[in-house]
Amino acid sequence: MAKQNTVAWSQCSGTLRTKATRPMKRKMLAATLASVVYAVAAVATAQELTPELVAALQRGGYVLLIRHATPERVNEPTPMDLANCAAQHRLTEKGREEARALGAAFQALKIPVGQVLASGYCRTLETARLAFGRAESADILLHPIYAPIEGAPAVPPYPQRVELLKKLTATPPAIGTNIVAITHGENLRDVVGSPVREAETVIYRPDGRGGSELVGKVQVTDWVAR
Repeated sequence: MAKQNTVAWSQCSGTLRTKATRPMKRKMLAATLASVVYAVAAVATAQELTPELVAALQRGGYVLLIRHATPERVNEPTPMDLANCAAQHRLTEKGREEARALGAAFQALKIPVGQVLASGYCRTLETARLAFGRAESADILLHPIYAPIEGAPAVPPYPQRVELLKKLTATPPAIGTNIVAITHGENLRDVVGSPVREAETVIYRPDGRGGSELVGKVQVTDWVAR
């Protein structure tokens, strides 16, 4: 009876259910569910910058992954000469203001910053230097499609870099400091599992046992508002 009702409903609605259409419907359903899960993940990791979180960051012990500030987009070549900033996405004036504001907020809130790592791209290095006054280039933070020019050192394949970045989130910083690592949106998405906006900070707390806890994500405007 249930099968008859389903067929009758399909005929009334003008939908012809065949073996050819069912896989398509399953694919559409799967895509819809994936997008819902992705959106929920983005909301679930949002974090209000509470006085308690600020106090915890002031004590140190966290790893902060930050997406570079807003850039002007160009068609980047592959392979990439990291020294050639003219061929790369470069920060806009808005992006530079975001980076300066982020650094000023950390200073105003007295959040101690120890090691500052950045992808070797110009936009990530500039974000780090404008915000924190320094940057140490790290291969594990390079963009997923990065390929070195002839003569440049080889880097680990991207899947390995993702695993190394995950290990970084579990690395305890020097006592009384926080580690900062500035990278790209794609890298952060593959580590966090949800989108990360430009100049947004993803906060991890190493547990001291080789793992880490995702505390949340804080947008640059929330830092500045404090």
